[in-house]
Amino acid sequence: MMGYLSRQPNSNDPPPANEGKSPWLEETELADEICLLLNGDAKRCIKCKRATRVRHLDEQQHCPDCR
Repeated sequence: MMGYLSRQPNSNDPPPANEGKSPWLEETELADEICLLLNGDAKRCIKCKRATRVRHLDEQQHCPDCR
């Protein structure tokens, strides 16, 4: 009997939860990326275009990964 997670992923598997997400966005169940962008709590980084909370952006609108 094979254990859970003992097989290789295939194209029918859903993508991992953090794939392509910004670690600086801090999404919650009530506030996803679109909600945070519309409310003004997040903006897109100038370089990588990932949504990032405003408090993590520097003066030139760069996320901590792109500084």
